[in-house]
Amino acid sequence: MIDFLLNEAGSNVVIRDSFVLLDMEFINRKDLDILPKVVDKLVSTEDVDTAVVYGIKDEVVYIVGRGAVNGELRDIINTHFSNLGKVKETNGFTLAMVPLGIAGMLSRENLLRLIDDIMIKVFFPGKGPDSSTAFDRLNEVKQLVTTQV
Repeated sequence: MIDFLLNEAGSNVVIRDSFVLLDMEFINRKDLDILPKVVDKLVSTEDVDTAVVYGIKDEVVYIVGRGAVNGELRDIINTHFSNLGKVKETNGFTLAMVPLGIAGMLSRENLLRLIDDIMIKVFFPGKGPDSSTAFDRLNEVKQLVTTQV
């Protein structure tokens, strides 16, 4: 099952230095339960020290990560997501659940693009899209919703 998920998500992987970021896009309950195993598989097979996997289920972004220096990963996730949702540590993993809120009104394609931009900005600062891009897109969402209401 894990290999199948990794094959399905193949084009949604970003690897930089010893860090891998995997977007599972829209996931089901079974996928959600095995996200920690996917993280472990990535760390053991991709020659990386840190792996973060994320996916969307029921208008919530689920983020699971494990790092060589897990305290640093926890701090990054805590800093960026604790004020938006729940962040906790368990069994060596850092977990976050972030409700989509108003962004859930976006089309699937725009929602995935927005979340990818945010994740790249958070985990690869200065190496992804222009650092204001993700938050510009959030402002676009607000404008779309305002004009449609």
